[in-house]
Amino acid sequence: MHVERIGPVSLTGVVGSPNYYARYRKNGRQITRSLKTNDVHDARQQVEAIATKLGYRKPKEKIDYSFRRFALDTIEADRKKVQRGERAATLVKDSEWILKKYLTERIGAVDIRKVDYLRMQEVVDDLTDLELKSTSIKRIMVMVSKTLKTAVRAGVLGHVPMMPEISLKHRTRGWFSETEYDRLLQACRDHEKAKTKVRSQTVGPELQRFIRFMVETFMRPSDVKLLRHRHIEIVRRNSTQYLRISTDFCGSACKKDPVSGVIGV
Repeated sequence: MHVERIGPVSLTGVVGSPNYYARYRKNGRQITRSLKTNDVHDARQQVEAIATKLGYRKPKEKIDYSFRRFALDTIEADRKKVQRGERAATLVKDSEWILKKYLTERIGAVDIRKVDYLRMQEVVDDLTDLELKSTSIKRIMVMVSKTLKTAVRAGVLGHVPMMPEISLKHRTRGWFSETEYDRLLQACRDHEKAKTKVRSQTVGPELQRFIRFMVETFMRPSDVKLLRHRHIEIVRRNSTQYLRISTDFCGSACKKDPVSGVIGV
């Protein structure tokens, strides 16, 4: 019974015999040779050796250099960071969505070694034609940059190519006036007294404390939920004592200017 073929050599099993056989032609003659083993892995290695002697060269496995492959590697690395609590879970979901929605069709199959400035500019122009906002295009190109850095770390690229510049329109973030802030805290106290329930949870003093905490430390809700004991330091100086909060999970902006808050104790 035929088992498999490796180049010019067939690896076969013979009814009534426990051993495997190699069948091949040499100098015009058909040769059948017992491999004297009933282990298919051992038999396969022997057949590969015979095939090599007959001049057969095993084809090299095709290496996947596509942009999509390195993008998936980037997402997997981010997934590990999420598991360690270093980044928010939305990081992976957002990256998967960006890859699927905007990048796979445009450069997913492109050899990452050919993703240069001009190719990336084409992507930016294409996204602009979709009438995406500058902030959205910026996020998509951050994913492209991270993927290129993954290729650099893998030794496939020598450096990250120059990225297209994307001008962002800076807008003033929404904010509360002092009067509005007082009204917000008063509303928290009112709901606490009324024992208001939200999704089966009763509003307690924690909500008011949470709001004060974010205001006084300049932290966002997405940062607070990742806060750990290692991010907090008790600083004592003469008669002054306070907490210093330094986070390391707030994105690329924090690499230049880490978010830190100080709370008097």
